[in-house]
Amino acid sequence: MAQQKYTMQITLLSDTLIGNADGYGAIIDKDSVFDEVGLPIIPGKRIKGIMREQAELYTQFWEEISVKEMFGDIGLTDKTTEYLSVSSFTVSDYEANKAYLKYLIQKGEISRSEVIGYFTTLRMMTRIDDDGTAADTSLRTIRVLNKGLVFTGELHFDPLQETDFKNIVSLTRRIGSMRNRGLGHIQCKLLLPIKQQEKTEKTLVL
Repeated sequence: MAQQKYTMQITLLSDTLIGNADGYGAIIDKDSVFDEVGLPIIPGKRIKGIMREQAELYTQFWEEISVKEMFGDIGLTDKTTEYLSVSSFTVSDYEANKAYLKYLIQKGEISRSEVIGYFTTLRMMTRIDDDGTAADTSLRTIRVLNKGLVFTGELHFDPLQETDFKNIVSLTRRIGSMRNRGLGHIQCKLLLPIKQQEKTEKTLVL
C-alpha cells in the first residue's frame, strides 16, 4: 500500500541539545543544529533514531509488531522504500522566515549569530571531584535550544501502521544529547493526514 504523509509536532518541554558533533570555535564545546541563517533544525535521522528506540521498547509488549518492517535496516536513508521516512523538523513558517532573515542578513541589518541567540541559551558545566571542587580544565559550554519551541515535520509510512506509529510517537519523550541530565524532554503529537482531517471535519458538520 502507498505511504501516507502525516504531520508530527514536537514541543520542547525543557532546554534541548541537538548535538551537531562540532563546537563553535573556542567558545562553545557542544552546539545545536542550525541552518544557514541561524534557524534551529532537528534532523529527521535524529527523530527516526529516537523513535526506533521507542519502537523496540514498544515491541516488547506487542511481539507481533516488527521494528524492521516499520523502520527498515539501521542507517537506511532511501526515502522511496516502504519504510518510515522522516523530514527535518523546523519552527513555524520556516520557509518564509528563512527567506526574510536571509534578506536581512545580506543587508547587514542582522547577523546569523543574533538569530541563533534568539532561540538558544548558553550553559556552563563542569565536573566536580570527590572533594567537592571543580576539576581542572573540566569547564564546558553548551548551547541549548530554549524550552517552549515547537517544531513540525513530516512522517511517511503505511497507513495500516498508523495505530502503532501513534503509540510510538506518544512514547517518544526524550531527544538529543545529555538526556540523563535534564535536557531533551519533549512532547510529540502525530496529526491526522490532511485528507483524513477534511473527512473528519465534514462528518462533524453533518
